[in-house]
Amino acid sequence: MRRNVLALALALALALAMAGCGSTSAQTMSYSDYNLDDYITVGEYKGIEVQPYVVNVSQEEIDAAVQKDLDAAKEAKDLKKGDTLKKGDTANIDYVGKMNGKAFDGGTDEGFDLELGSKTFIDGFEDGLIGKKVGEKVDIDVTFPENYGATDLAGKPAVFEVTINSATRPEAISEEEYVKKNDLGSVEKYEKTKGNEINIRKEQTAIEEQKAALWRAVMDKTEVKEYPQKELDAYIKFNSEQVDSSAEQYGMTREEMLQQFGYGSEEDFATVNEDSSKQRIKQEMLIVWLAQKEGFENSDEDIDKTIQGLEASGYDEEAIEAQVGRDVRSYAELELSYEKVSAMLLENAKVKGSAKEY
Repeated sequence: MRRNVLALALALALALAMAGCGSTSAQTMSYSDYNLDDYITVGEYKGIEVQPYVVNVSQEEIDAAVQKDLDAAKEAKDLKKGDTLKKGDTANIDYVGKMNGKAFDGGTDEGFDLELGSKTFIDGFEDGLIGKKVGEKVDIDVTFPENYGATDLAGKPAVFEVTINSATRPEAISEEEYVKKNDLGSVEKYEKTKGNEINIRKEQTAIEEQKAALWRAVMDKTEVKEYPQKELDAYIKFNSEQVDSSAEQYGMTREEMLQQFGYGSEEDFATVNEDSSKQRIKQEMLIVWLAQKEGFENSDEDIDKTIQGLEASGYDEEAIEAQVGRDVRSYAELELSYEKVSAMLLENAKVKGSAKEY
């Protein structure tokens, strides 16, 4: 009934972005046993040119940030029976989805809170509630998308019998009221603070983009002589298990899941799988090689802090290992080394050219 959001990321190093259940075959991997000079040749990595940046913050951006705060501070006001629903309201509903007069699996719920306009449900459902009244019972005609996850519903018409139990409407608050309520001093001081926050975020973005550009340049200058077979096999297996885990989560066959991800065949997936696994290993070897070359070391305390930072961002040990395919400590050490290496590349870069504006 609700939209399926499916995404497959084939692990391109230092990314916690995989969807689905995740694999459970996390590997303990380290390149410390390898002489990486036998596996990669690294070009000159100091003195690479990088584009400068300049940060500007407009009043429009400050106004938008203020409005975001004001929207978040809105308090829900209960609507009365007979009040008309509009976009932005949250309706508490019971619904039964029927096809050819018969209820279908997954199309029934009670007491569901639905924000109208949020696009939580398929097209036509939320629009069908706008203009209706609290306490009303309505029938909503919809057609499931052709690419809907449940193949028995895809592309077919259905009717939802909906009861609008109750509803709330967000009540706006003025900037002056917000400043006073949160003891922020004055509107001028508050807006200056928002401007500073935007400036800091933009500068952080600019620096990260510089680091990313430098990293791509060093990757381009790096040649792989040989891929360590243990790591290559481990990542290829891990990526394949991601497909199986996602298929199981969404009640699909492996073939259906591959098609959902845009692969026409197992052979197509195998090619992309091997290429992306090699790309990831190349990045990991380069991180370790540069860290060793520059004499960067990671203490147990620093690794622990990195793991704690990941956990604070919502990634516990199990989630990390399931999503990246390697044990949490070696992953955290790679993260830490990458931070040091990318900072070193920027410190030694030649800032040249016209500034990019943020």
